[in-house]
Amino acid sequence: MTQQDLKDFKLLKKEIKLLETEIQQLGYETVTDTVRGSDREWPYIDHVITITGLDQKGYRKKVKYLTRRLKRRKETLQDKWVEVDKFIAGLDNSVDRQMITLRYVEGLKWEEVAAKMGSGYSVDSVKKAHERLLRKLEVVPNVTKK
Repeated sequence: MTQQDLKDFKLLKKEIKLLETEIQQLGYETVTDTVRGSDREWPYIDHVITITGLDQKGYRKKVKYLTRRLKRRKETLQDKWVEVDKFIAGLDNSVDRQMITLRYVEGLKWEEVAAKMGSGYSVDSVKKAHERLLRKLEVVPNVTKK
């Protein structure tokens, strides 16, 4: 499990929410066409008639496409969730499990993670603990500063 895997999991959850919103907000498009016709009564003068309607076929096609895409993303998310859950379960202590869960599974910002962790944790302390954990697990290479 790499830090990028954890970030990808979080981003995939966001993508799914965006797709769900897009499907909910999808509306019918108005389409316009012209046909030729004549008056109903004599003299039957030929002229162009403009017709307007809703593109139901196009709407159904878009919904079907987006729904298939959403289903594939949810399947991928489920597979990644199993990996992430196993990773989190394998962590040694509760603080690390909470921190990773809040940050990557719940998708919280560092300020929110620190607040949920309790009064003994500041944003900086949570970030440092996160960095140490990932370095310890060799998820992030140990970069020396010059």
